[in-house]
Amino acid sequence: MEIEESYALVIGFPTAETTFKAGQMCKLNNDGTVGHITASTQRPLGVIASAWTKTDKGNVRVFTPFVVIYSNAIADGIIDEGDLLANSGVDTAGLPKFKKGVTGDFISGVALKGGATTTSIQVGVLRVPSLVALPV
Repeated sequence: MEIEESYALVIGFPTAETTFKAGQMCKLNNDGTVGHITASTQRPLGVIASAWTKTDKGNVRVFTPFVVIYSNAIADGIIDEGDLLANSGVDTAGLPKFKKGVTGDFISGVALKGGATTTSIQVGVLRVPSLVALPV
């Protein structure tokens, strides 16, 4: 008998939207908030864990596909929030480095907070990295 495991983290994100329903997919906006997906070309961040309205206290809860979140990863180039990232090694202190993914890279994470080259960024590492063809 095979057993397939799946893990997801529930993370609270601020939002600029009015309401979310449980089970809706959401995206990460450039300002660090989450919003509704309005086009098939937008990258999903995760699934809304429970209904949320502007009158609710706290942040909207999102199930994400991340197995770990690095809050002190190193930017290997300019990275913006929401960018798909490829791991590009480690720095001299042993911290993981990530760069913006390009065609042929294994995409292993999503930038939850961006930064300039060598600055600390926040990265959600995907459970299953994927090899994708990204637009140039």
